[in-house]
Amino acid sequence: MHEFAITERLVETALRTAAESAGPDARVRRVRMVAGALHALVEDNMQMAYAVLTRGTAAEGSRLEIVRRPVIAACGGCGWSGEITPPFFVCPRCEHVGVEVTGGKELFLEEVETADEH
Repeated sequence: MHEFAITERLVETALRTAAESAGPDARVRRVRMVAGALHALVEDNMQMAYAVLTRGTAAEGSRLEIVRRPVIAACGGCGWSGEITPPFFVCPRCEHVGVEVTGGKELFLEEVETADEH
């Protein structure tokens, strides 16, 4: 379950970010992360890990939002660009198999909202 390791790092970063931006006693209200579809994260596993890992911390009771990004590809054969469904990396316009994946690999912390923010 790679979701646990990813969530562990996310919680550590969110707590550090909150303390640096709002002070050492800052309470985390919400954490938003962006995850590309290629990471194949199971949201229920992420939420469960988040609840466990934030217990007893300044983020306990906070909300984890996961923003999904689709897989985007560009075709070198015909110039098409758009959303594509893995595992079939074939251009839907010309059926060229050499599409380049240009999106869907993202994985980052986008925002940490603390209790004093509105």
